[in-house]
Amino acid sequence: MPLTSRLPQVALAAARLPNRHAKNICVALKEIASAVLRRLAELRPLTIAAGHGVPISGGKAVQQLAELATNFPMPSSGRYVRESARMDENGIVSLPPKPPDNLPAAAMLVGAVAAAGTMFAVAARRRIRTNRTIEPVA
Repeated sequence: MPLTSRLPQVALAAARLPNRHAKNICVALKEIASAVLRRLAELRPLTIAAGHGVPISGGKAVQQLAELATNFPMPSSGRYVRESARMDENGIVSLPPKPPDNLPAAAMLVGAVAAAGTMFAVAARRRIRTNRTIEPVA
């Protein structure tokens, strides 16, 4: 059985296990994926078409595939790092909660800083104008 055909079976088995086993399954999936990448790199393909994104070709693509195969990173954060999705024969049963969206808070902070900076600049300009128009009393 080819190595890549085992991935869906392992993923389905992992989804049925309690969360305390998820890290071990993630390590096993990483090892399988790393082995698949090493095998692909050994083939030295002229073009790489992963099924998503635009196909890439050329020597740099082959070199980058080889580098990825030797240094396959395990994510340290993300939606599925601490808790895996739950699946059964019918599909997805449950998903871990979405991570918080920090963009609105960051946008509000940038807006508040910009507003404070603008108010400071306007106040400084007014202070300069006021100081210029006051003539010393003799």
